[in-house]
Amino acid sequence: MRLVLERPVVERLIARLSSDDVQLGEDARAAVEWLTADDEEGASAVFTARRLQLFLWYELPRKWLIAPDEHLGVAAALGAFFDESGSRGAALAALCRAQETIQILSGDGDVDFAALIEASGLEPPDTPMLEWSDLMTIEESLERDAVAEMLEQAVDDAALVPGTTGWRRRQAQLVERYLVTPDVEGTPLARIHAARRESWVSQFAAVEERRLVATVIPRIEERPLPSEAEAAIEPLLWLLERLADGVKLTQTGALPRSLVRDAVDRYPDWWDVDLFGPPHRAAEVYSLDVLHTIVNELNLAYTRRGVLKVGPRGRSLQADPPMLLSVVASAIASLGGSVDLDLALADLLGEENAEPDFRLLHLLGPFYGIIGGRFRREVEVTPGGRTLAVAILRARAYGPRHSFS
Repeated sequence: MRLVLERPVVERLIARLSSDDVQLGEDARAAVEWLTADDEEGASAVFTARRLQLFLWYELPRKWLIAPDEHLGVAAALGAFFDESGSRGAALAALCRAQETIQILSGDGDVDFAALIEASGLEPPDTPMLEWSDLMTIEESLERDAVAEMLEQAVDDAALVPGTTGWRRRQAQLVERYLVTPDVEGTPLARIHAARRESWVSQFAAVEERRLVATVIPRIEERPLPSEAEAAIEPLLWLLERLADGVKLTQTGALPRSLVRDAVDRYPDWWDVDLFGPPHRAAEVYSLDVLHTIVNELNLAYTRRGVLKVGPRGRSLQADPPMLLSVVASAIASLGGSVDLDLALADLLGEENAEPDFRLLHLLGPFYGIIGGRFRREVEVTPGGRTLAVAILRARAYGPRHSFS
Protein backbone atom coordinates (compact mmCIF):
# COMPACT_ATOMS: atom_id res chain seq x y z
CA MET A 1 0.00 0.00 0.00
CA ARG A 2 2.72 2.43 -0.95
CA LEU A 3 1.59 5.47 -2.91
CA VAL A 4 4.07 7.97 -4.35
CA LEU A 5 2.78 11.24 -5.81
CA GLU A 6 4.68 14.15 -7.31
CA ARG A 7 4.04 17.44 -5.53
CA PRO A 8 2.26 19.07 -8.50
CA VAL A 9 -0.09 16.07 -8.59
CA VAL A 10 -0.81 16.48 -4.88
CA GLU A 11 -1.67 20.15 -5.44
CA ARG A 12 -4.01 19.30 -8.32
CA LEU A 13 -5.85 16.69 -6.27
CA ILE A 14 -6.34 19.07 -3.35
CA ALA A 15 -7.45 21.84 -5.71
CA ARG A 16 -10.01 19.48 -7.22
CA LEU A 17 -11.40 18.72 -3.75
CA SER A 18 -11.45 22.40 -2.81
CA SER A 19 -13.42 23.29 -5.93
CA ASP A 20 -16.24 21.06 -4.70
CA ASP A 21 -15.94 21.78 -0.97
CA VAL A 22 -13.52 24.35 0.48
CA GLN A 23 -13.49 22.76 3.94
CA LEU A 24 -12.87 19.33 2.45
CA GLY A 25 -9.87 20.69 0.57
CA GLU A 26 -8.49 22.46 3.64
CA ASP A 27 -8.81 19.32 5.79
CA ALA A 28 -7.15 17.20 3.10
CA ARG A 29 -4.27 19.67 2.77
CA ALA A 30 -3.71 19.78 6.54
CA ALA A 31 -3.62 15.98 6.77
CA VAL A 32 -1.34 15.58 3.74
CA GLU A 33 1.08 18.19 5.07
CA TRP A 34 1.17 16.39 8.44
CA LEU A 35 1.82 13.03 6.79
CA THR A 36 4.63 14.37 4.61
CA ALA A 37 6.20 16.83 7.06
CA ASP A 38 9.40 14.77 7.30
CA ASP A 39 9.89 14.48 3.55
CA GLU A 40 12.66 16.48 1.93
CA GLU A 41 11.55 19.76 0.42
CA GLY A 42 10.46 19.28 -3.17
CA ALA A 43 10.62 15.48 -2.93
CA SER A 44 7.72 13.28 -3.97
CA ALA A 45 5.02 12.69 -1.37
CA VAL A 46 5.13 9.11 -0.06
CA PHE A 47 2.13 7.53 1.66
CA THR A 48 2.21 4.10 3.30
CA ALA A 49 -0.38 2.10 5.21
CA ARG A 50 1.85 1.96 8.29
CA ARG A 51 2.30 5.73 8.39
CA LEU A 52 -1.38 6.33 7.67
CA GLN A 53 -2.68 4.02 10.39
CA LEU A 54 -0.38 5.69 12.94
CA PHE A 55 -1.87 9.04 11.91
CA LEU A 56 -5.49 7.89 11.92
CA TRP A 57 -5.36 5.78 15.07
CA TYR A 58 -2.98 7.79 17.24
CA GLU A 59 -1.82 11.20 16.03
CA LEU A 60 -5.12 12.56 14.75
CA PRO A 61 -7.23 11.70 17.85
CA ARG A 62 -4.50 12.53 20.39
CA LYS A 63 -2.49 15.38 18.89
CA TRP A 64 -5.05 17.32 16.89
CA LEU A 65 -6.92 19.41 19.46
CA ILE A 66 -10.26 19.44 17.68
CA ALA A 67 -13.65 17.84 18.34
CA PRO A 68 -14.29 14.15 17.50
CA ASP A 69 -16.63 15.06 14.64
CA GLU A 70 -13.84 17.19 13.17
CA HIS A 71 -11.44 14.25 13.49
CA LEU A 72 -13.90 12.25 11.41
CA GLY A 73 -14.07 15.09 8.91
CA VAL A 74 -10.29 15.09 8.46
CA ALA A 75 -10.27 11.32 7.94
CA ALA A 76 -13.07 11.63 5.39
CA ALA A 77 -11.20 14.39 3.55
CA LEU A 78 -8.05 12.29 3.47
CA GLY A 79 -10.06 9.34 2.13
CA ALA A 80 -11.44 11.59 -0.62
CA PHE A 81 -7.90 12.70 -1.46
CA PHE A 82 -6.79 9.09 -1.93
CA ASP A 83 -9.92 8.43 -4.01
CA GLU A 84 -8.83 11.20 -6.36
CA SER A 85 -5.43 9.57 -6.76
CA GLY A 86 -6.98 6.59 -8.56
CA SER A 87 -6.86 2.86 -7.99
CA ARG A 88 -3.40 2.98 -6.39
CA GLY A 89 -4.85 4.89 -3.45
CA ALA A 90 -7.92 2.68 -2.98
CA ALA A 91 -6.49 0.67 -0.06
CA LEU A 92 -5.41 3.85 1.76
CA ALA A 93 -8.83 5.41 1.19
CA ALA A 94 -10.43 2.27 2.64
CA LEU A 95 -8.25 2.59 5.76
CA CYS A 96 -9.56 6.14 6.27
CA ARG A 97 -13.13 4.77 6.31
CA ALA A 98 -12.47 1.52 8.15
CA GLN A 99 -14.72 0.64 11.07
CA GLU A 100 -11.82 0.67 13.53
CA THR A 101 -10.80 4.14 12.31
CA ILE A 102 -14.32 5.45 12.83
CA GLN A 103 -14.51 3.87 16.30
CA ILE A 104 -11.20 5.40 17.43
CA LEU A 105 -11.97 8.87 16.05
CA SER A 106 -15.44 8.75 17.62
CA GLY A 107 -13.83 8.24 21.03
CA ASP A 108 -14.66 4.57 21.51
CA GLY A 109 -12.51 3.69 24.52
CA ASP A 110 -12.89 -0.06 23.94
CA VAL A 111 -10.66 -0.01 20.87
CA ASP A 112 -7.06 -0.98 21.69
CA PHE A 113 -4.79 1.12 19.46
CA ALA A 114 -1.67 -0.93 20.23
CA ALA A 115 -3.48 -4.21 19.45
CA LEU A 116 -4.71 -2.81 16.14
CA ILE A 117 -1.21 -1.72 15.15
CA GLU A 118 0.21 -5.14 16.03
CA ALA A 119 -2.57 -7.02 14.23
CA SER A 120 -1.89 -5.10 11.03
CA GLY A 121 1.40 -6.97 10.64
CA LEU A 122 3.17 -3.80 9.51
CA GLU A 123 4.94 -3.01 12.77
CA PRO A 124 8.34 -4.73 13.15
CA PRO A 125 8.03 -7.25 16.02
CA ASP A 126 10.59 -8.20 18.61
CA THR A 127 12.18 -11.55 17.78
CA PRO A 128 14.66 -13.84 19.57
CA MET A 129 17.33 -12.28 17.37
CA LEU A 130 16.53 -8.64 18.16
CA GLU A 131 14.39 -6.69 20.60
CA TRP A 132 13.77 -3.14 19.38
CA SER A 133 14.72 -0.22 21.61
CA ASP A 134 12.28 2.34 22.97
CA LEU A 135 15.12 4.87 22.84
CA MET A 136 16.63 4.27 19.41
CA THR A 137 19.75 5.58 17.81
CA ILE A 138 19.22 7.23 14.44
CA GLU A 139 20.74 4.17 12.80
CA GLU A 140 18.38 1.76 14.53
CA SER A 141 15.38 3.94 13.70
CA LEU A 142 16.32 3.95 10.02
CA GLU A 143 16.78 0.18 10.02
CA ARG A 144 13.42 -0.30 11.74
CA ASP A 145 11.72 1.84 9.10
CA ALA A 146 13.37 -0.29 6.42
CA VAL A 147 12.08 -3.46 8.09
CA ALA A 148 8.58 -1.95 8.23
CA GLU A 149 8.78 -1.14 4.53
CA MET A 150 9.78 -4.75 3.85
CA LEU A 151 6.80 -6.02 5.86
CA GLU A 152 4.42 -3.71 4.04
CA GLN A 153 5.69 -5.01 0.72
CA ALA A 154 5.28 -8.59 2.00
CA VAL A 155 1.65 -7.86 2.89
CA ASP A 156 1.06 -6.29 -0.54
CA ASP A 157 2.59 -9.35 -2.21
CA ALA A 158 0.57 -11.75 0.02
CA ALA A 159 3.85 -13.19 1.31
CA LEU A 160 2.50 -12.22 4.74
CA VAL A 161 -1.22 -12.42 5.49
CA PRO A 162 -2.01 -11.03 8.96
CA GLY A 163 -4.70 -12.93 10.80
CA THR A 164 -4.04 -16.30 9.18
CA THR A 165 -2.67 -19.31 11.04
CA GLY A 166 1.03 -18.93 11.82
CA TRP A 167 1.31 -15.41 10.44
CA ARG A 168 3.22 -14.06 13.45
CA ARG A 169 5.84 -16.80 13.12
CA ARG A 170 6.09 -16.00 9.41
CA GLN A 171 6.45 -12.30 10.22
CA ALA A 172 9.31 -13.00 12.65
CA GLN A 173 11.02 -15.20 10.06
CA LEU A 174 10.82 -12.44 7.45
CA VAL A 175 12.27 -9.91 9.89
CA GLU A 176 15.16 -12.12 11.00
CA ARG A 177 16.02 -13.08 7.43
CA TYR A 178 16.07 -9.41 6.48
CA LEU A 179 18.26 -8.47 9.44
CA VAL A 180 21.02 -10.91 8.52
CA THR A 181 20.89 -10.46 4.74
CA PRO A 182 24.10 -8.66 3.71
CA ASP A 183 24.20 -5.61 1.47
CA VAL A 184 27.10 -3.43 0.35
CA GLU A 185 27.48 -2.07 3.90
CA GLY A 186 27.13 -5.31 5.84
CA THR A 187 23.89 -6.45 7.48
CA PRO A 188 21.14 -4.41 9.14
CA LEU A 189 21.70 -6.34 12.39
CA ALA A 190 25.42 -5.52 12.41
CA ARG A 191 24.66 -1.83 11.87
CA ILE A 192 22.14 -1.81 14.72
CA HIS A 193 24.62 -3.51 17.04
CA ALA A 194 27.41 -1.14 16.05
CA ALA A 195 25.23 1.89 16.75
CA ARG A 196 24.14 0.47 20.11
CA ARG A 197 27.73 -0.30 21.08
CA GLU A 198 28.81 3.23 20.16
CA SER A 199 25.93 4.69 22.17
CA TRP A 200 26.90 2.52 25.15
CA VAL A 201 30.56 3.53 25.00
CA SER A 202 29.61 7.21 24.72
CA GLN A 203 28.10 7.04 28.23
CA PHE A 204 31.60 6.86 29.71
CA ALA A 205 32.86 10.40 30.12
CA ALA A 206 36.50 9.94 31.10
CA VAL A 207 39.17 8.88 28.64
CA GLU A 208 40.41 6.24 31.10
CA GLU A 209 36.93 4.76 31.35
CA ARG A 210 36.55 4.49 27.58
CA ARG A 211 39.99 2.93 27.33
CA LEU A 212 38.99 0.33 29.92
CA VAL A 213 35.74 -0.47 28.11
CA ALA A 214 37.58 -0.71 24.78
CA THR A 215 39.71 -3.53 26.18
CA VAL A 216 36.67 -5.73 26.82
CA ILE A 217 34.85 -5.11 23.52
CA PRO A 218 36.70 -7.95 21.72
CA ARG A 219 35.62 -10.30 24.50
CA ILE A 220 31.96 -9.32 24.42
CA GLU A 221 31.87 -9.92 20.68
CA GLU A 222 32.79 -13.59 21.20
CA ARG A 223 30.06 -16.08 21.99
CA PRO A 224 30.69 -18.52 24.86
CA LEU A 225 31.11 -22.22 24.29
CA PRO A 226 28.27 -24.40 25.65
CA SER A 227 30.54 -25.61 28.46
CA GLU A 228 31.43 -22.03 29.40
CA ALA A 229 27.80 -20.97 29.39
CA GLU A 230 26.89 -23.96 31.54
CA ALA A 231 29.55 -23.03 34.09
CA ALA A 232 28.29 -19.42 34.18
CA ILE A 233 24.76 -20.40 35.21
CA GLU A 234 25.36 -23.77 36.86
CA PRO A 235 23.33 -23.00 40.04
CA LEU A 236 20.33 -22.00 37.92
CA LEU A 237 20.62 -25.18 35.87
CA TRP A 238 20.81 -27.17 39.12
CA LEU A 239 17.65 -25.51 40.41
CA LEU A 240 15.79 -26.19 37.16
CA GLU A 241 16.86 -29.81 37.39
CA ARG A 242 15.44 -29.99 40.92
CA LEU A 243 12.19 -28.51 39.63
CA ALA A 244 11.89 -31.00 36.77
CA ASP A 245 9.48 -33.24 38.67
CA GLY A 246 7.96 -30.41 40.69
CA VAL A 247 8.70 -29.12 44.19
CA LYS A 248 6.02 -28.51 46.81
CA LEU A 249 6.23 -24.89 47.96
CA THR A 250 5.52 -23.70 51.49
CA GLN A 251 2.25 -22.01 52.36
CA THR A 252 3.91 -18.65 51.71
CA GLY A 253 5.11 -19.74 48.26
CA ALA A 254 8.75 -20.20 49.28
CA LEU A 255 11.04 -23.07 48.39
CA PRO A 256 10.89 -25.94 50.90
CA ARG A 257 13.46 -26.33 53.68
CA SER A 258 14.80 -29.59 52.25
CA LEU A 259 15.73 -27.91 48.95
CA VAL A 260 17.25 -24.93 50.78
CA ARG A 261 19.53 -27.20 52.80
CA ASP A 262 20.48 -29.18 49.69
CA ALA A 263 21.42 -25.89 48.05
CA VAL A 264 23.78 -24.79 50.81
CA ASP A 265 25.32 -28.26 50.90
CA ARG A 266 26.06 -27.94 47.19
CA TYR A 267 27.10 -24.27 47.36
CA PRO A 268 28.65 -23.82 50.84
CA ASP A 269 29.65 -20.24 50.09
CA TRP A 270 25.97 -19.29 50.24
CA TRP A 271 25.68 -20.09 53.95
CA ASP A 272 28.01 -20.81 56.86
CA VAL A 273 26.51 -23.89 58.48
CA ASP A 274 29.28 -24.06 61.12
CA LEU A 275 28.55 -20.53 62.27
CA PHE A 276 24.75 -20.34 61.93
CA GLY A 277 23.61 -23.93 61.74
CA PRO A 278 21.42 -25.22 58.86
CA PRO A 279 19.10 -22.57 57.32
CA HIS A 280 15.39 -22.86 58.07
CA ARG A 281 13.86 -20.65 55.38
CA ALA A 282 14.65 -19.84 51.74
CA ALA A 283 14.62 -16.12 52.54
CA GLU A 284 17.72 -16.62 54.69
CA VAL A 285 19.77 -17.71 51.66
CA TYR A 286 20.04 -14.64 49.44
CA SER A 287 21.50 -16.39 46.40
CA LEU A 288 18.85 -19.10 46.30
CA ASP A 289 16.14 -16.49 46.74
CA VAL A 290 17.53 -14.58 43.74
CA LEU A 291 17.51 -17.72 41.59
CA HIS A 292 13.91 -18.46 42.60
CA THR A 293 12.97 -14.91 41.55
CA ILE A 294 14.73 -15.36 38.21
CA VAL A 295 12.87 -18.61 37.58
CA ASN A 296 9.57 -16.81 38.18
CA GLU A 297 10.39 -13.58 36.32
CA LEU A 298 11.62 -15.40 33.22
CA ASN A 299 8.67 -17.81 33.24
CA LEU A 300 10.97 -20.82 33.44
CA ALA A 301 8.54 -22.64 35.73
CA TYR A 302 4.89 -22.51 36.72
CA THR A 303 3.02 -23.12 39.96
CA ARG A 304 -0.02 -25.36 40.08
CA ARG A 305 -1.69 -26.41 43.34
CA GLY A 306 1.30 -25.24 45.30
CA VAL A 307 3.84 -27.19 43.22
CA LEU A 308 6.57 -25.35 41.30
CA LYS A 309 7.56 -27.21 38.14
CA VAL A 310 9.71 -26.42 35.11
CA GLY A 311 7.59 -25.32 32.14
CA PRO A 312 8.12 -25.64 28.37
CA ARG A 313 10.18 -22.43 28.17
CA GLY A 314 12.34 -23.56 31.09
CA ARG A 315 12.95 -26.99 29.55
CA SER A 316 13.84 -25.45 26.20
CA LEU A 317 16.35 -23.02 27.69
CA GLN A 318 17.71 -25.62 30.09
CA ALA A 319 18.73 -27.67 27.05
CA ASP A 320 20.45 -24.64 25.51
CA PRO A 321 22.82 -23.13 28.12
CA PRO A 322 24.22 -20.39 25.80
CA MET A 323 20.69 -19.15 25.10
CA LEU A 324 19.73 -19.35 28.78
CA LEU A 325 22.87 -17.41 29.68
CA SER A 326 21.93 -14.76 27.12
CA VAL A 327 18.40 -14.51 28.51
CA VAL A 328 19.64 -14.24 32.10
CA ALA A 329 22.30 -11.65 31.19
CA SER A 330 19.74 -9.58 29.29
CA ALA A 331 17.39 -9.67 32.27
CA ILE A 332 20.19 -8.49 34.57
CA ALA A 333 21.25 -5.80 32.10
CA SER A 334 17.69 -4.51 31.71
CA LEU A 335 17.43 -3.76 35.43
CA GLY A 336 19.09 -0.43 34.66
CA GLY A 337 22.63 -1.08 35.79
CA SER A 338 24.70 2.06 36.20
CA VAL A 339 27.77 3.10 34.24
CA ASP A 340 29.76 2.50 37.41
CA LEU A 341 28.58 -1.10 37.47
CA ASP A 342 29.63 -1.54 33.85
CA LEU A 343 33.06 -0.23 34.77
CA ALA A 344 33.26 -2.63 37.70
CA LEU A 345 32.49 -5.56 35.41
CA ALA A 346 35.02 -4.33 32.83
CA ASP A 347 37.64 -3.90 35.54
CA LEU A 348 36.94 -7.44 36.77
CA LEU A 349 37.71 -8.76 33.30
CA GLY A 350 40.76 -6.58 32.82
CA GLU A 351 42.90 -7.99 35.64
CA GLU A 352 43.01 -11.67 36.49
CA ASN A 353 43.64 -11.08 40.20
CA ALA A 354 41.79 -7.77 40.60
CA GLU A 355 39.77 -7.32 43.79
CA PRO A 356 36.14 -7.19 42.59
CA ASP A 357 33.86 -4.31 43.44
CA PHE A 358 31.75 -5.29 46.47
CA ARG A 359 28.54 -4.75 44.45
CA LEU A 360 29.53 -7.61 42.18
CA LEU A 361 29.27 -10.03 45.10
CA HIS A 362 25.48 -9.65 44.99
CA LEU A 363 25.38 -9.66 41.19
CA LEU A 364 27.55 -12.71 40.46
CA GLY A 365 27.36 -14.52 43.80
CA PRO A 366 24.01 -16.25 43.16
CA PHE A 367 25.62 -17.93 40.14
CA TYR A 368 28.74 -18.87 42.10
CA GLY A 369 30.61 -16.39 39.96
CA ILE A 370 32.29 -14.91 43.03
CA ILE A 371 32.99 -16.98 46.12
CA GLY A 372 34.31 -15.81 49.45
CA GLY A 373 33.95 -12.32 50.81
CA ARG A 374 31.07 -13.12 53.12
CA PHE A 375 32.22 -16.08 55.20
CA ARG A 376 35.87 -16.24 54.14
CA ARG A 377 38.60 -13.65 53.78
CA GLU A 378 39.76 -14.47 50.27
CA VAL A 379 37.52 -13.50 47.39
CA GLU A 380 37.76 -15.57 44.21
CA VAL A 381 36.21 -14.90 40.82
CA THR A 382 35.39 -18.18 39.12
CA PRO A 383 35.72 -18.82 35.36
CA GLY A 384 31.94 -18.99 35.23
CA GLY A 385 31.76 -15.60 36.91
CA ARG A 386 33.96 -14.07 34.22
CA THR A 387 31.80 -15.62 31.50
CA LEU A 388 28.70 -14.18 33.15
CA ALA A 389 30.35 -10.76 33.45
CA VAL A 390 31.13 -10.82 29.72
CA ALA A 391 27.53 -11.81 28.94
CA ILE A 392 26.13 -8.97 31.04
CA LEU A 393 28.41 -6.43 29.35
CA ARG A 394 27.43 -7.85 25.97
CA ALA A 395 23.78 -7.35 26.83
CA ARG A 396 24.51 -3.81 28.04
CA ALA A 397 26.37 -2.99 24.82
CA TYR A 398 24.10 -4.67 22.29
CA GLY A 399 20.77 -4.91 24.07
CA PRO A 400 17.76 -2.64 23.53
CA ARG A 401 17.65 0.79 25.15
CA HIS A 402 14.53 1.29 27.25
CA SER A 403 15.94 3.94 29.60
CA PHE A 404 18.73 6.46 29.74
CA SER A 405 20.80 4.38 32.19
